[in-house]
Amino acid sequence: MGPYVTERGYQERGSAGANYLSGRDHLNGFKRAYKGLSAAEILPRLAHSSYSVEIAQIRAAKPDAVSCFSLAGWR
Repeated sequence: MGPYVTERGYQERGSAGANYLSGRDHLNGFKRAYKGLSAAEILPRLAHSSYSVEIAQIRAAKPDAVSCFSLAGWR
């Protein structure tokens, strides 16, 4: 995903991923391949029931692209 977003010319990205090993690995892999700036990086806890605060934080940062990794619904 990182190379794709870079090739498309997006300058700033927002990222969200569940705060556990796979979520952090996803964000780190994206950052390794992405050549732009980070507008926001959110790591909510696993099995979070509402992401309204996190979505508001990403929207407030106004990124050009958003990368998200979540296992919503797992409990």
